[in-house]
Amino acid sequence: MNQLNEANAQTRSLQEQHQILQQHLRDEQSNHSSSMSDLEGHAHNIEINLKQTTSDRDGLMVELSSLRRELTGTASDTQELSQRLATCEEELQSTRTKTLSESTKHKHQSASLTETMRKLQNQLEQTRSLLDTVQKQREMLKTDNLNLRTELDTMYKQRTDGGL
Repeated sequence: MNQLNEANAQTRSLQEQHQILQQHLRDEQSNHSSSMSDLEGHAHNIEINLKQTTSDRDGLMVELSSLRRELTGTASDTQELSQRLATCEEELQSTRTKTLSESTKHKHQSASLTETMRKLQNQLEQTRSLLDTVQKQREMLKTDNLNLRTELDTMYKQRTDGGL
């Protein structure tokens, strides 16, 4: 009976762990999706900023050509725009690297959680099998006990009847 109670307790414990891990997996996947969405949005904004900056630089280069004939000292403006472009390109590359790193990290976490879930599922199945075996043995013991009691009652009755 104690084994049955222990098996039942272990089954409940494993089921609770299973549910907790499933919720944790869903939370991690949700966080991952949210993080990826935020990072992609940020990368998209940087790309838009980069395109805009590139477009601005191209426009300024044309304007610079005409102003160069009229003015001197506009080289510093071009240098500044080139530096802005380089900074934006660096930010874009950094964001892409970070996005890839985060994606890889979340994939590894997801794989680890999936493996843990699989192991817990196997443990749960083993516990259920053990519980089933214990319950069958319990039923057999009940039947044996009933048969022994019946036999004992019969023997007692025969002794009582024979002794009269």
